[in-house]
Parts: sequence; C-alpha cells; structure tokens
Amino acid sequence: MLGGRYRLEEQIGRGGMSVVYRAFDTRLSRAVAVKVMAGAAAEDRSFQARFSREARTLAVLSHPGIATVYDAGQDGDQQFLVMEYLPWPTLRQILSSESPIPPTRAQQLIMQLAEALGAAHQHGLVHCDVKPENLLVGPDDRVKLVDFGIAQAATATGAWDRQELWGTAAYLAPEQVEGQSVDERTDVYALGLILYELLAGKLPFQGRTPAEVALARVTQSPAPLTSAQPSAPTSLCRVVDECLQRSPEERYQSMDAVRAALAGDEAPAHSDSPARSANPLPYPTAAHSAPTTVIERPSSPDPSQRPMARRRVPLLLLALLVLIGAAVSSAAVLNRDTTSHPVMLVAPPERTVPELVGLTTAEAQERATSQHLLLTYAEPQYSAETPAGRIAAQLPEPDTLAREGATISLTVSLGPRLAVVPNLVGRTQNEVASLLQKENLQLGTTRSQQSQSRTGTIIEQSPPAGQAVAPESNVDLVVSSGTPVRVPRVMGLSRKDAEKALRSANLTVGEVRETRFLPNTKRDKEDREDRGIVIGQDPLPGTQVAANSAVILIVLD
Repeated sequence: MLGGRYRLEEQIGRGGMSVVYRAFDTRLSRAVAVKVMAGAAAEDRSFQARFSREARTLAVLSHPGIATVYDAGQDGDQQFLVMEYLPWPTLRQILSSESPIPPTRAQQLIMQLAEALGAAHQHGLVHCDVKPENLLVGPDDRVKLVDFGIAQAATATGAWDRQELWGTAAYLAPEQVEGQSVDERTDVYALGLILYELLAGKLPFQGRTPAEVALARVTQSPAPLTSAQPSAPTSLCRVVDECLQRSPEERYQSMDAVRAALAGDEAPAHSDSPARSANPLPYPTAAHSAPTTVIERPSSPDPSQRPMARRRVPLLLLALLVLIGAAVSSAAVLNRDTTSHPVMLVAPPERTVPELVGLTTAEAQERATSQHLLLTYAEPQYSAETPAGRIAAQLPEPDTLAREGATISLTVSLGPRLAVVPNLVGRTQNEVASLLQKENLQLGTTRSQQSQSRTGTIIEQSPPAGQAVAPESNVDLVVSSGTPVRVPRVMGLSRKDAEKALRSANLTVGEVRETRFLPNTKRDKEDREDRGIVIGQDPLPGTQVAANSAVILIVLD
C-alpha cells in the first residue's frame, strides 16, 4: 500500500527514472496509474527535483487532451505521482501496425494535439518532448498528451542541478540541438515532425546514430513530404513545411495558428508578435529517434553571448553526441511502449588530430577512422603546392586534441589553377599583349608569314585557343605579312612617278639615296637634263615581297 491509499497491482511501464503501476485507489475505489521514483534516480536530488516539478507542472493543467494528475506524495523515501488510468495504446504502437495514417485521421489527431499543447502554452509551459510515445490514443481517436517530466515553465527559477537537458533526438527542434532558448515554437516543430511521420510513415531526418539524427536538422533541410508521400494533401504539406522551418521566426508562432491552418484558415504562419518564451535554455540538448535522452552540458553561457539561430553546431556538441550509455525514462500509463529505452550521452575521450594534408581522400578516411574521428569536406580549392585529388588543408590542425566523434573539415586540392589560352587569331599584336596578361600568360616567339589576312594580324597561335596550360606559359604567334606582291620597275621614272607606282603596287618608299654621277660617267652639272630620275632600286624589279614592304630608291641629283 502506497501512501496508505494506493494498492499497487501490476507494473505497466518502466524506465531508468521511474516505474509505472496500475494501482487501485482504496479511498475512491477507482483504478489509477501510479508513477514511482525508482533505482538510482530515487537517491539523486536532481531526479527528485525533476520528479517533483512534473507533479507541479501537471497540477496546473486541466484539459481533456492532457492526462489528469490526481495526487502526488512521498511514502518514506519514495516519491510518487498518481494519474488517471488510461488503458489506451500509444501513437507509436498504432504507427507500428497502421503506418502511414490516412490524411483525414492524421489531421484530426494532430488537431487534438495542437489543442492540448496550446492549453499547456497558455499556462507558460513548453512540453519539450512531444513524440508518439507520449501520446495516448483512445476510443474514437481521442488523444491524451502525457509525460511532462522535462517541460519548461516560465516561472522556473533555475537549471537542473546536474546541468542536463532531456529530449528525444528524432523530435528535437534545431534550437534545442544548438542549445538556444525554447518556447512554444519548439513544440510546433515537434508537432510538424509527428504529422510528417503520420502521413509518410517515416521521419524526414535519418541517421545511423542519435547524433546524426539530431544534427541533421541544423545542417540539412527536411526531405519534402511529397517525396516520401506523393499523395499527401497539399494543405497538410504546407502545414508540415511551416512547422519544420529551421528558424523559429519562420514557423507558426502559436498552436492557435497551427489549428487555424489545419482547419483551412490561410492566415500567415508568422506574426509580428513574438512567441511566449518558457524559461530560455542556454545549454545543449540531446538526440535520438524515440527515447528521451540526456546530455552533460558545460556551464550556461552569458545570455547576451548566445549564438544566432542559424549558427553551425559547436564541435563540443557533436562530441557529446557520440557515446551512448544507459539513462532514464518514464512511462506514465498502461500499455506504454517500453521497447525504446532512454539513453545518456556523455563526453567521449580525446584524440590527437592526425596529419591529413597531402593524403588522398581514401588515406585520410582510413587515418581519421583509426582515431574515431569523422570527416567532412569543404569546397575544393586550387593549390599550386598540392597535387589534384589530395588534401590541401584541414581544420582542426594536426596534433591538436579533439573528442572522439569530432569532425575534421578537409579541403581537397584541384591542383594548380590552370590558365585558359585566349583566342588570339585575328587580333593585332597590340591587342595580344593585354589579353595574355589578363590570363597570366606570356608572349613567346613571333614570326611573320605571308597570307591573305590583313598585315599585322595574328594568323596562328600555339597552344591553340581554349587549351588549359600552366600559369605564365608562353604563347607563340604567327603574324600575317600580307599577300605577296611583285616589285615593279621604277628605274627611269621621276622620283614622283616612282613613288606613285610603288604605292599602286601596295608597296612603300623606303630610303631615298641621291647621287651626283651616273655609274662610270662624269656629268656636267650645269648641262644635266635628267636631274631627279630614278637610276636604281632595291629590291630589283620582279622580286616578290610582302605587301607594304619598303623599296629603296637611288635618285640622280
């Protein structure tokens, strides 16, 4: 007999923190569920305080969707909580045999859950552990919300003595994983996850470990409901999408807004008024799929120094989420699913970060695995020192300490940044210089070649355009010297006529040399009649030369 009144009849649930019995209230002659502190938790002051707080929390709630607390007390050293006896299955048990749930039924179940949570929020309470295991489904699909053991109250005055925070990995909100404040929007996120699971038969975030499951929601976007269940109604997909926004400000701001959306009200999910905060929690929480979890945390930071909502997950948090041990849970009513046991996450041992720079990705993976460390990859970068495909940089640096399960960020080398040879054909030599400089290339050899192209333009290049080469490579050019022309005979013409004839032949006049005497002949200056006549030329008549070539003239003075 407990408390001189309650006769314990049958154990109906058990966890590391408590045992739940079906009992008989001898004073009122009715069946009740009695939750009793058990095991090491019964001697732990922090667990005792948590147990007492649950009783006080439930005492202020009176709603048809929340399990009613009848009594709470202590029998010797044994604390107990008396609740209404509900021989109903949990939503988890229903999902195990009927998943996925038809949309109409899912909508009705979630509507009731939103009403119950809304009532708790009106009393300044945030459940913080909303999951199918904590929902009882009775006749006509009536829903009862149970287990407020880790609920946070706006009137709470401090953190737990052991500085631990409980939660269930699969249903944690991003702000819980990141150690930020929680409020009613935290429960909105969990409600969205449950609605997703009802419709799709699975959760949007998957992982091999509780840590991966918890961290996925702060590093990834949830898998769209339509990809998991293409037949899901658009209206419910929209509700899920709004509930699962990573930032609390982007979610529905209250359960009233959730209920309105479920009922078809198209009012905006976000409002200008902030959600009520239920005792902000500036410390990390835990992760897994079904069981409630606990995580050892460092001392609470200065609230003014809390990280932003979309920050990356701290390395310490990742380390804390790696090793899983025994912990505690509580079942509150008949037929609770006790196959999913709670876990406690504790800080793993430290490891020396190995040197990974210069290794291939396969070699880096092998070396990191030997140290029980994880790898992630940043965007590849060009590196003049590291060959392509090998690790060019790592963070944390080698020989530093990191806990098992910590992540090392690696940057894979793309090799030297190659220069792409520009197309120079058709360009002038003046244009070529700036184009090569822009691509970090150099001008190599240049030679002329007769062609039909305009004189001075590039007609060939090596390497060809578009080829990737090492920076500062040489590019060799062939420059057009124009179409070849035949030098006309201009000897015997006056200087003026000779110049005209050369220009007509697409040639130019080069040096003009004047001479006073004909070869081997003496001339009388006063009697000369042929002054100004061209008596010699170079190149000689009939020679083929490039267009615009210069012709030297010898003129008699």
